[in-house]
Amino acid sequence: MKSFIKQNKNILFFGVIVALFFILSAVINNSIDSTEKAVVNIPKDVPILAEVVPKKAKKKILGKITRVSRLNPNRTYYDTTFFEDGEPFAECKSIDHKVYDCTDKIPDGFVEFIDETKKTSGKEYYRDGKKDQLYQEYYSSGQLRKESEYFLGTMKKNKEYFSDGIMSKQEDFEDALWIPENKNQETGSGKVYFRDGSLMYEWHLTNQSQGGYTKSYDRNGRLVAVSYFDQDGDLIEENFLNSQ
Repeated sequence: MKSFIKQNKNILFFGVIVALFFILSAVINNSIDSTEKAVVNIPKDVPILAEVVPKKAKKKILGKITRVSRLNPNRTYYDTTFFEDGEPFAECKSIDHKVYDCTDKIPDGFVEFIDETKKTSGKEYYRDGKKDQLYQEYYSSGQLRKESEYFLGTMKKNKEYFSDGIMSKQEDFEDALWIPENKNQETGSGKVYFRDGSLMYEWHLTNQSQGGYTKSYDRNGRLVAVSYFDQDGDLIEENFLNSQ
């Protein structure tokens, strides 16, 4: 009888152990399912952040900017290189003091330059990739050769000098009459001087004057030719005078 009771107790104990095992397994499985659902079932209105890739920092030009130019072998434009602290960063072309076809942006500010063809040097100012404000060019001796004022690539005033400092040319384009048909027509006002400083040629063709003239002089200061133009820049009279 005792043996039977003991046997039944063992069976009951084993049954309890099995029951506890299944209950514990169920609890664990339920916990895993809940975790997976919490991860997978992301609400649609919650934004998913993409991987942030840092942008490459743009080079800040903080060093000394210089320009070196030389006449191209075909002699139709200048090959121009811009440097920052001696390292090239932009290749350009230039003609009539206009810079174009650059491989990189020219920074705003003053630039020191060397013209290897004319053997001159100086300083200039750039804004939005165009010459602006002051331009000064010097002979290799240090004597001022040229001094100009620009506004976004357009020359407004200009003075040029011989190597001994005597003025060779002066120009003012502030009120210059625009003549699209003839780019070689002198507009604005200006004077050209002989080597000794005496007047050789002058012109005046502005919007305000409603017409203008050109005048040529010999070395003795006598007028030898004069031309008059109307308000559109068309020639209306031309006279040649004999000089004695």
